[in-house]
Amino acid sequence: MTEIEQLKKDLSHYSVVAYNRILASSAGGNNSVRLGDSEEFLITASGLSLGDTKPENIITINAEGEKINGPEGLKPSKESRMHAAIYVLRPDVKAIFHVHPRYCIALSILGESIPPVTVSAQVKLGEIPLLPESMPGSDELLRDVRNIIPTLDDSVHTLLLARHGIISIGSSITEAYIRADLAEETAHIAYLTKIATR
Repeated sequence: MTEIEQLKKDLSHYSVVAYNRILASSAGGNNSVRLGDSEEFLITASGLSLGDTKPENIITINAEGEKINGPEGLKPSKESRMHAAIYVLRPDVKAIFHVHPRYCIALSILGESIPPVTVSAQVKLGEIPLLPESMPGSDELLRDVRNIIPTLDDSVHTLLLARHGIISIGSSITEAYIRADLAEETAHIAYLTKIATR
């Protein structure tokens, strides 16, 4: 199996796992991975559920987020420019999970970020900045992400997008997925604690 075949297989696997963990629903969410040390990236397709991701429907994009390879009739995610911008600004980032977990979004609607309420979250997640509301795929979202990424400490791995979802980065597909999953578990615990202590 070639490197690109393995990356497509892994990206497909963890995208389906993320869907089954309810980190995204319907056709929401988009995940990507860097091809080696290049400025080309694999990303999930627009209009497809993450639960339906297969190696054969993953698309290759360039540093501008434009499709350069992939199945005819499929487009890269509308967030492809955002993914590409993160990779260009952070050469150490190898994978990105942008999903829509319900408890993360609930906290953002309340104007709050995800507090490190568990020991695991404190150690593994650190600070999670909250970005202002903007439309998916918009120039405003791209601008906000481009502006914040260079300012982040290396310990920051996840961003919370108001009323939208999260972006988790990692040195591998597995790491990006695990950080997204832990962010939602932490948000769930924080939300339950908030209700219990009213």
